[in-house]
This record gives sequence, structure tokens and C-alpha cells, in this order.
Amino acid sequence: MRRLMTFVILMLISGCAARPAPTPRPTLTPTSAFTVVPESPRYLIDNERSILRYTAFGQGLLGFAQIPGEFKLKGRTVTLVPEGEGFRVKLEMVIDGNTATAANGLLLNTLRSILEIEVFPFAYVSADSTQIVSLTEESLSLTLIGTLELHGHKRPLDLPITLSIKDGILKGKGTIELDLNEYEVNVPTAIMSSRIKFEAEIVAVVSP
Repeated sequence: MRRLMTFVILMLISGCAARPAPTPRPTLTPTSAFTVVPESPRYLIDNERSILRYTAFGQGLLGFAQIPGEFKLKGRTVTLVPEGEGFRVKLEMVIDGNTATAANGLLLNTLRSILEIEVFPFAYVSADSTQIVSLTEESLSLTLIGTLELHGHKRPLDLPITLSIKDGILKGKGTIELDLNEYEVNVPTAIMSSRIKFEAEIVAVVSP
């Protein structure tokens, strides 16, 4: 009987003992507000509606003749990269040497030969605007700074250009004069000058 009473007392004491405190739940720290990254409108160059015209200048045998021709483009993009309250314009363009035209077959063969189009079929332009522009403007005049890779040689490029954007279509026009000697092109100076004028007309459609 004494043992039974002792057992009951021990059970009552253990039942009255303080229970262990529950494990504290971790406090969640609120995350910082989500920052919305502005979109970069991207326009795909339309090869059928874009063109690169050139004018070579004769000398020697050809006197002061102007020798016109064209190249077609092989795509790439115009991208508006968000910066501050506007955008910077980034141009990536490929020029297809195999589409070259000239005033006649002799001049075309000369052009293809001096540019070594079979070895270097494409030229590449990569440039960014020095100005921040706004999409609210219908016509923009700016300068693109970057590089032109031609005849396997890459050189700095400054390209003044005018852009207009309307109904999802971007149009650009730019003119520049280059010295082919800077790209180590072996120009037959008895026939033509090493300086050539290029006029680009770009039509690009906004990417879905």
C-alpha cells in the first residue's frame, strides 16, 4: 500500500511539472519591393525594305565619274536600351557583300575583287547612340558610335543617323564616307578613289 501511494504522488508531481516552452517560430523579414525593369523595344531589320547604297568616285581613267551601286542587308536589330528617363539606340547590322551591284560587269568584278568578297562575304556594324532619346519623339537625329568590320578589319565608326518610329515600324537614314585604305583594301587608284560614300536606309519592324 505504501508503494502504491508513493507511485501516485510521483505521478502527480510529474504532471504538475512545467512543460518545455514551444520552439519559437522564425520571424520573416519582408523582401524588398520588386523592381520593374523597363522593356527594351527591339526592332528586326527588314532585308527586303532596307538598302545600303554606295557611290565610288572615279579618277585617272574614269576621271571624275561617280560610280553608283548597292548592297543589301542581312538582318539583325535596332534595340532601344532603357537608360535614365529615355533610351539609347543600339544598332547591329550585317551587310551582304554577295548582293553587290555596280554600273556594269567590269566595275562589279573590280569591286568584288578588291573587297575579296569570296573570302570576306559580310561586313558588320555594331554601334550605340551617344544621346539618350525619348520614344515620344517622331523624328530623332543622333550619332551612333561603334565599329565597322570590313574586309576582315575592324575600325571605329561614327554614324550620324535620323530615326523615326511609328506604328511599330522604325525607319533610319544615315550617310558616311569611308576610306577603304583604312581597311587594307587594295584599291586600283588608277581607276577609282579609295574613298566611298555610303547611304543606309533601314526599315525595321518591332519584335513581338
